[in-house]
Amino acid sequence: MPETEQWQASLLEQRIAWGIAACCIILVFLASTRPEWFELPAPTPQQIVKKEPIRKTSHPAPVIHHHQVETPVEAPVKTQPGKPEPKKRPVVITPKTKIPDTTAIASGFYVQIGAFHERHRAQSLTDQLKRKGWKAVISTRKNRLYAVWIGPKQTHASAKKLLLTIQRKLKSKGFIVHQKRG
Repeated sequence: MPETEQWQASLLEQRIAWGIAACCIILVFLASTRPEWFELPAPTPQQIVKKEPIRKTSHPAPVIHHHQVETPVEAPVKTQPGKPEPKKRPVVITPKTKIPDTTAIASGFYVQIGAFHERHRAQSLTDQLKRKGWKAVISTRKNRLYAVWIGPKQTHASAKKLLLTIQRKLKSKGFIVHQKRG
């Protein structure tokens, strides 16, 4: 009976495997700390494909080979001499769910517990806080940050108590801000 030889990875193969594993770990770390780097941009109107219902026909569909490319041809618009061509209206695509705009924020003292560059992240935190029974609002700052505030309280002392309660219950640090106008 012939003796079987055991395979053992060479030093180069081991280094390649460790390098790939390190790259994967770095990629997972970056995805968890900077998710905005991995978000896809919203599709442009030219990239959106409208789905049409499938129609049953009695004749077979034409076969399109991979090397054939069909380009859409627009029908010519008939115009009368001396009249300008009608202008094409741009297609505007709006998202199905719209995040409500910030309403006027009452004056008083608030505890800020977060600020985000993306409104949907601030809205998510606000929704979580409201589900837990906190009165949370979003304040849009001049530098395009969306600040999440809990409050309002009429005095700085009551806002300080609120801050301590938030630190104890939510395990989240924050700071007191004063909203002067309504």
